[in-house]
Amino acid sequence: MKSSAARLAFAGALGIGLVPVAGAAKPFNACRTSTNAAYDSCTAGAQSDKALAVGKCNNLLDSGAVKACRAQADADVKDAASFARASENPASERAAGSGPRRTVR
Repeated sequence: MKSSAARLAFAGALGIGLVPVAGAAKPFNACRTSTNAAYDSCTAGAQSDKALAVGKCNNLLDSGAVKACRAQADADVKDAASFARASENPASERAAGSGPRRTVR
């Protein structure tokens, strides 16, 4: 009776994830982690720059100038976001070992 109760408790703990299972954890990838952090920082910076630009645009008196200013702010944030996306992939590929290699002589 005791052993079946212990087995049932162990199976329940295993089922809800209280007992670690060998090989279940993903390996830590420092390159991917730092690349993701750099990407997040780049996109957050672009959004911050846009917010500042829109604030400055709102201080303009001419409605046409306000529209042009906001359009430029939108274009700038799109450029920054595409730069961040383009910068993300080469770094992760180099970290994974598919980038340029040094020849040891």
